Amino acid sequence: MRTLLDDAEHWWGRAEETRTIAELTSDQESRRIMFDIAEGYERLAERAAKRGASRRTDTLQ
Repeated sequence: MRTLLDDAEHWWGRAEETRTIAELTSDQESRRIMFDIAEGYERLAERAAKRGASRRTDTLQ
């Protein structure tokens, strides 16, 4: 069963949205935190993509 954690596109979208907000933020500490959050979303997206790729490989064997 696929969950939100398996949806790489969702996490890449969240990362992009968060980076956009960070770029518009004038407070430097808030900006840094938002960019850190965006990096976390990127890591979630990469992990989801890897899980999806391994599942596709498993079904092809």
